[in-house]
Amino acid sequence: MGRIYSIDSMKCIAILIVVYFHTVTFNAAQSEEISFSLLAFPRFVIPYFFIVSGFLFGEKVKTNLKKFNYFKSYTFNLIRLFVGWYIFYLFYDLVIGIVFALVRGNSVKAAAVDYIKSLPDLSVIYYGVGDTAYHLWFLTALIWSIGILFLFISINKLHLLLFISFVLNLLGLFGQTYSGIFHLPIDTRDALFFGVFYVSLGSYISKHFERIKPIIDKVKSMTLLYLFLFSCVLQMIESYVTVKMLNGTQGGIGYYLSTIPLTVSLFTLLLKNKNFGKSTIMASIGANTFGIYVTHILFISMSYLTLHFFDLQKLRSHLVFNLVLTLIIFIVSHYYYLVAQNFSNGLRYVIMKEIPSIFKVMILKILRYRNRFQA
Repeated sequence: MGRIYSIDSMKCIAILIVVYFHTVTFNAAQSEEISFSLLAFPRFVIPYFFIVSGFLFGEKVKTNLKKFNYFKSYTFNLIRLFVGWYIFYLFYDLVIGIVFALVRGNSVKAAAVDYIKSLPDLSVIYYGVGDTAYHLWFLTALIWSIGILFLFISINKLHLLLFISFVLNLLGLFGQTYSGIFHLPIDTRDALFFGVFYVSLGSYISKHFERIKPIIDKVKSMTLLYLFLFSCVLQMIESYVTVKMLNGTQGGIGYYLSTIPLTVSLFTLLLKNKNFGKSTIMASIGANTFGIYVTHILFISMSYLTLHFFDLQKLRSHLVFNLVLTLIIFIVSHYYYLVAQNFSNGLRYVIMKEIPSIFKVMILKILRYRNRFQA
């Protein structure tokens, strides 16, 4: 169906929102304005990433003759991304712990031992839990979600998965914002209760897009925009009732019932206006959201350590400061990952191409000298 620039452009906006939320919640001393924005802001960002992933995966699978090969390549890249960055953050946290021990005059050995003891168990394979790497839960949730999605696509039961995952998503509300009504004592911000529904929904839209497209074309963009805005207001009301009035915070604040129409209306609007953001920097940055996502916590952590060192933590309670810091971290993360990726690609090229060539030349020279000596 061609490049959908609106999806990339919205990914740019969505990842900027993610960076903002993580910037103000990273051990943050929050002001009342910040606390209100965290509660009231429509939570469509992570569901949007899931539904886009499911949609694009569905597009590739339905046009790819070697479906399993594509699935294997796709999941391997996600696993490699998660493992690489998870190990990176493990070492980062260890180094920070050692530095703090040195500054405070504590035992470096004791700090290292305590850190090793605090490392997560095998649940990290599913939940992606970590210290500074807490944001990598999205990658593990996506990996498991895509795995389940591909299984049901393979047996041609996508419609069944959509129904099952919808029921699980509703049940998962009681481990999140509906925990004030009844608390489901498990973490439901995961693949099974959260990610699978949105990736299967995105894949379902992709599979039946030829039938859905005429319906979308008949609906005016302003109608979809009004539906999106109405869903935003609905979610704010739902948030006030479930979180504020009923104290639904026992499992964390992740998603709501109204998140579904909110995400669907936004995604439909983008599909209808596929050239939104074309030839802009938003579309370009949107293609690099994974890079920004995995790296931005590093720069948030370094920023707050710097503020702590200079005793400037009070700045973190000011909304304007957090907005400026968010923008700086967003830009730095984007360009850092591009440079790191180019360096990695260059290094891989040298290892795969140049070094074998050098050894080949050396071996040929050795053989030539040996032949001369024998002659």
